Amino acid sequence: MIIRSPCPGIVVPEVCPPEFLFAELGTDDTDRPAVIDTSHRGHTCGQLTAAIGRVAAVLAERGLGRDDVAVNFTPNCPEYPAVFHGVLSVGAVCSPAVQFADGTSRSPST
Repeated sequence: MIIRSPCPGIVVPEVCPPEFLFAELGTDDTDRPAVIDTSHRGHTCGQLTAAIGRVAAVLAERGLGRDDVAVNFTPNCPEYPAVFHGVLSVGAVCSPAVQFADGTSRSPST
């Protein structure tokens, strides 16, 4: 049995998520804070989008692309969004892995 929503359907953009999320950033936004951690270390919107581009370029150069899966073993830090969105930018799927303070890790599904 198929149950349909009474709400109208959504439009899924034909671009990668980072392009969709950051496409409307203007030159006024480049110096705005995008990511800040508890030690006040972080990146502006301009720095973040540049880092996403660099990560995507390296991953594409190494052959990562559509239908690939990358595990993101980055700790919870200001660089995490750049790695995550860099993977998505090349069309791959990003699977986050949690790294704990004691050095152990686990997948979100466990």
